Amino acid sequence: PDAYYNRGCTYAELGEPDRAVEDLSRAIALSPRLTLAYHHRGLAYRELGDAERAIRDFGAAIELEPINNVSRYARAVSELQRGAPDFALRDLDAVLAVDPDNAEALRARGITLGGLDRPDDAIADFDRSLLLDPDNPVTLAARAFAHDNLGRHERAHEDYARVIAITPGDARARYGRGVACLQLGRPAEALEDFDVILESDPDHLGALFGRGVTRQSLGRDDQANEDFARLSDLAPDGDDAAGGGGAPGLPPDAGA
Repeated sequence: PDAYYNRGCTYAELGEPDRAVEDLSRAIALSPRLTLAYHHRGLAYRELGDAERAIRDFGAAIELEPINNVSRYARAVSELQRGAPDFALRDLDAVLAVDPDNAEALRARGITLGGLDRPDDAIADFDRSLLLDPDNPVTLAARAFAHDNLGRHERAHEDYARVIAITPGDARARYGRGVACLQLGRPAEALEDFDVILESDPDHLGALFGRGVTRQSLGRDDQANEDFARLSDLAPDGDDAAGGGGAPGLPPDAGA
């Protein structure tokens, strides 16, 4: 089984998850208690977009090795992708019961709690995660989003600014900061952020909408109408007019 297992992992690293599944399945057939084979096949299934089979394999790995934070975390991510945050929360609680200082699991649980409309609890997890990993841009952006949902736009602005300082090309964070500036009554600053986004991505729906609203608030109606007309051309049905927002996602291999 070792040869199939090793080759399956190599295929996964080379971006060939279908061939990885084939070899890891052969390894499991020869050695049904090979925990790592189930785990890596679960990762390959997830790469193929098959969350159900991924969850089943991570579950098999956990049954074989109950104190298995790596597979439990991976299952939580797949549960989130499947749209089952309650199940993800159960796994993340279990991970943190064993390893309370796991910054990635804290971030993941924060994102999960935010999706369950528990922004205060989410922020508490983001705060703990950032004590352990202070400059993680994903965690900072997630906390900013939660602050925004609670109307704490100044705090959101601070976190988005930190993300931009770390990753200047992050359009989502720049969009978030622009929206926060609008909420704070600072349209000139908002306009700067939307302009930067549109310089590199002229078709960014959220930035077009944000800039249109900002220009309108500054009395630049002709320029605002240009942005709204462009937005209408790109999204005639009004789809995702504020497309720059949204909660940050989870890195699929975080915690593994």
